[in-house]
Amino acid sequence: MRLRAIATRSGQPASQQLTDQVRNQVWNEMVKSLSMMDQVKDAGFSLTKAEYDDIRFGENIAPEFRGQFSGPDGQPDRTQLKDYFERVAVNAPMYHQIQSRRIQENRLYSKYTTLVKKSVFVNSAQARDEFNGKNRKATFTFVAKRYDSEPDSLYVVSDRDLRRYYDEHKNEPGTSRNRRAASITCCSL
Repeated sequence: MRLRAIATRSGQPASQQLTDQVRNQVWNEMVKSLSMMDQVKDAGFSLTKAEYDDIRFGENIAPEFRGQFSGPDGQPDRTQLKDYFERVAVNAPMYHQIQSRRIQENRLYSKYTTLVKKSVFVNSAQARDEFNGKNRKATFTFVAKRYDSEPDSLYVVSDRDLRRYYDEHKNEPGTSRNRRAASITCCSL
């Protein structure tokens, strides 16, 4: 649908490059929608009607609409944009819904990624520790002995030793008897 709309607007058939570009864009939007939008909504982000209108024909018009609806001065023509969105809502309601959802998801995703980017930083103490850790030198000597250089029969471990070791370490992380799997993929070779 998006490919047809772009081809119709340009008046030319869709090239292979354009087709690939649209496919990649749709794929990226699907991945974003399926993998990130639940986290965005769980974080409490929302988009007001005023913000939504601002993205479409306000001061912060989305880049995808700026070039298509520019006036003689090169600036976005808000009247053309309002007319476009009204025509789409009336003449192509399904496309209007898809476009509306995409605009809103992109803005919410942008808010979320901005929050994450601005909240991740390294303070001076962490930077100093990292620098010192990478630049500290130590001199030591050691003796290496391969584990397979002696036969296993030289070391006897009884069932009682194994039980004692297990009892002493059973509450440590990674020693749970139960395992959970979110998905299991089986394939034949």
